[in-house]
This record gives sequence, structure tokens and C-alpha cells, in this order.
Amino acid sequence: MSLFRVDYLYAADSGEIRDEVRPTHRTWLNALDGSHGVKLVAAGPIGSEEAMLIMQADEGEAVNEVLAQDPFAEAGVIDLVTVRAWVPATGELAHYA
Repeated sequence: MSLFRVDYLYAADSGEIRDEVRPTHRTWLNALDGSHGVKLVAAGPIGSEEAMLIMQADEGEAVNEVLAQDPFAEAGVIDLVTVRAWVPATGELAHYA
């Protein structure tokens, strides 16, 4: 399995909707335990308009398929999603390489 870095850029003026949907979004994220081919390793905001997720999966297409089910995506609060393979060379996540 490989790691993937996912970047979310939120839609302008979507803060109120994100606040409403965030509990469902986080529950959904925490359920990504690998049982359906994608495991969440870490996630969190970058400032107030972006977020980054680290996911483990066999291929990027599986990550894209799962991300389409994110309650944030369903609520239309994400303007841009970028999924890139990532290899942690050192540090606490290096064992995923």
C-alpha cells in the first residue's frame, strides 16, 4: 500500500456550511480504517480555507472514489481536490514507505 497526500481547497464563503457538516465529516474520516481499501493516517486544516489528509491505499483511484463520498464533497464546500502519491523518507510516518 502507498501513501497519498490529499489537499482540499474550500469554496469561498463556505465556512458556515462546513461548520454544520464538520461533525459528520469527521465521523466519516474516522471510519476510514482500511476495511474498504483506504485508511486515513492523518488529517487537519491548513489555515481556514484548506485542509490536508494523508491516506493509505493501493492506488490513487481508490482514494478519489472514497473522497467523492466525503460529506464535505456532498455538501459542495470543496472547490479543488488534489491527490498525489507521497513517500515519507524519514520521521514517524517512514514505516509507511
